[in-house]
Amino acid sequence: MFWSGETLRDRLPELITLEDGTAASENNIDCAAYPLRIGSEVFITPNYESPEIRNHTKQALEENQHFNIPYGQFAFFLTEEIVHVPEDAIAFISFKAKYKFQGLVNVSGFHVDPGYKGRLIFSVYNAGPKSITLRRGQKFFLIWYASLDKKSNYIKKAEGFNEIGVDLINSINGEVYNPIALKDRITDLRDEIKDVENNVKKWVLGGLIAALSFILLTFSGRLLWDLHKNNKIEEKVHMKIEKEIQTQSKDQIKKLVEQEMRNLKPKPNGLPLKD
Repeated sequence: MFWSGETLRDRLPELITLEDGTAASENNIDCAAYPLRIGSEVFITPNYESPEIRNHTKQALEENQHFNIPYGQFAFFLTEEIVHVPEDAIAFISFKAKYKFQGLVNVSGFHVDPGYKGRLIFSVYNAGPKSITLRRGQKFFLIWYASLDKKSNYIKKAEGFNEIGVDLINSINGEVYNPIALKDRITDLRDEIKDVENNVKKWVLGGLIAALSFILLTFSGRLLWDLHKNNKIEEKVHMKIEKEIQTQSKDQIKKLVEQEMRNLKPKPNGLPLKD
């Protein structure tokens, strides 16, 4: 049977204490649960979009220090309070609904064994569409107690948590790719591919223009050279024709003169000689 707020109040000094050993305040009792605060350590899985946590291990938080959980990433929280579960009880843990509505999902255990004593470590996953900002000292977790039918000898004997251990970090360390982050990455790659395609098109178009320009210039130069040669040939032909004409004209004139001279020679009878 779950404990009421009154039972929780009466047994609170043996259940939840602060680091200095003082009992937690009964004024914080929330119905039948007690709210636990975010403590001095947090670990967030690396994210390529957030360089400040890309290579981090756990972070030590100052009082009221803020931190962000990017979307699609896991986080480990250490509670500020030290929790004890008696041998005749079992505890159940979760976190406040308002954080669930933002997209946080509890991926750690949902109970605390009888006999446990120490801080609690919560593991959450941000399944929401945006980063979530939290701070040290924020009331985040809830713990409920329930009675067993009798005091049990099957209790948790291992020492409880006092920090986020290396083994726990190594079990989840590494960048976690989520659908939203992958979508953003695909969009970035598409933009990069488009830029490459545009550059290739520019290079190909520039090469074609250069090749066509070279062919046009080569053809134009050949054509001009051929025209130049043809003009030279035509000039030579014209000159040859004119020379021929001049030569023929001189020969014809010479013949006419010789003929007229012969015609002007006197005949034996005093008449001009005829050929």
